[in-house]
Amino acid sequence: MQANRLLGDIVKVTPTSKVVGDLAQFLVSNKLSYDDVCPFYNIADRQVIERAEELDFPASVLDFFEGLMGQPYGGFPEPLRTKVLRGRRTKLTERPGKSLKPLDLHQIRLDIEQKFGSADETDVASYTQYPKVYEEFRSVVEKFGDLSVLPTRYFLSKPEISEEFAVELEKGKVLIVKLLAVGPVSEKTGQREVFFEMNGEVRSITVDDKHAGKCSRTVV
Repeated sequence: MQANRLLGDIVKVTPTSKVVGDLAQFLVSNKLSYDDVCPFYNIADRQVIERAEELDFPASVLDFFEGLMGQPYGGFPEPLRTKVLRGRRTKLTERPGKSLKPLDLHQIRLDIEQKFGSADETDVASYTQYPKVYEEFRSVVEKFGDLSVLPTRYFLSKPEISEEFAVELEKGKVLIVKLLAVGPVSEKTGQREVFFEMNGEVRSITVDDKHAGKCSRTVV
């Protein structure tokens, strides 16, 4: 609510709803409150408005204040908008699409195919809207395969030892997986060997341990 009021009580539909959420997280992480930043009422303490030029606001907040999401009813809150942008971005006063350069969708598709080997209309649309997110997604798929077939719980966290779960690759094709053991981390590679059963057969794979470096530094 505080972030929403700070932004001018904007209409909250994607992507503006994300702007409100990102700003709310920003306020919490920086231990700031609505009383610190609200420019609309006679509140003495306006810490963030005074500090706005030195704070690194989320990218979505910058996009909103630039005008890339359109012109909000009632206009942008000032002086917060000017201080947040601080000359790093322009202030659009009309529909952003009028000033954007046309996209070469055919060339974008060729670029994706050259980098990742394949592309369809969904890839082009995804890359056009969220290029960094799309590239991260393709990198994960390239390394681990299609993880969308995993049950949500096992996508987010590992199973317990001896826990068994099913992975349906397609209709009629199901893998029954059971975690057996996790080996020690290798100081040289930062990897662990993981032992598991897949449809009753014992197998093993080597996986990266993202916490290995942190553990080593702690010991040292």
